[in-house]
Amino acid sequence: TGKRIIIGDAEAGGRLDVKSTISGRFPLVFSDADAEGRSGSTTWEVTPPTGTNIISFPDTSGTVITTGNLPTTIIMGDEDYTIQARALVVSASSISLGCGAAPDVHAGAFVFADASSCSSSGQGDPPRAFASQRDNTFSVRALGGVRIITGHTSSGRELGVALEPGSSAWSVLSDASAKSDIIPVDPRAVLRALVDKVPISHWQYEEPDATPRAAGNGAARHMGPMAQDMADAFGLGERREQVATSDADGVALAALQGARLDFLDVEHRVSALAARTAAWGSADGHGHG
Repeated sequence: TGKRIIIGDAEAGGRLDVKSTISGRFPLVFSDADAEGRSGSTTWEVTPPTGTNIISFPDTSGTVITTGNLPTTIIMGDEDYTIQARALVVSASSISLGCGAAPDVHAGAFVFADASSCSSSGQGDPPRAFASQRDNTFSVRALGGVRIITGHTSSGRELGVALEPGSSAWSVLSDASAKSDIIPVDPRAVLRALVDKVPISHWQYEEPDATPRAAGNGAARHMGPMAQDMADAFGLGERREQVATSDADGVALAALQGARLDFLDVEHRVSALAARTAAWGSADGHGHG
């Protein structure tokens, strides 16, 4: 008939077990509000299943739509919960996850906070808040370190970058046992190629109008080579438009070794010339005597 059907006693409360399918074209509302609208809490519980429990919201596309009749805060117990799906899409202007992650994040910001503030806070103290600092940012607190894996070696070693606990710089795998086809370089040849074929310039990136900058600051200035020059001179890296920091470090270290070898050669020649000059002076003085 379309009339509202109420099950249960608003004054005494109780438990309702439904072991069947509930369907219909009218909203299904779960509430413990009394006749005056006073409300406490409502518990939606799916007991440990002996079969498959399916909760289907009335949207044939499979989309769960959260409207005003759903709570803005959902509190779960200490149990572990798993969401398993072929694809999970969360459409939100900002996301805040983790222990102590501040709920009032900036627009377009992603915040992830580890459990360090929960375990270190005192008894009864709220976890230390971890928040975004401005719009459209990616903020992560991970006191145990961060790693981003992009592949594996044939022996299963992880490739990518890592921030070790307490570190402020990325680390990459450089273990000799994880490398193959190791060929020593000629440091002098690297130095010559770097000086002759790789100009070093001041420059700045093309800046889209929407890129935020601190008040009064223009585009950041940089110093370095052009990726194409590095690729032509040394043939390193995956793309001609990019320079890997490990390759730039390797070139710089080899060039330093080449400069050191050149310096030692010059030092040796200067010493030899000084010795010959001293010998000539001694011989000349002896002849006049």
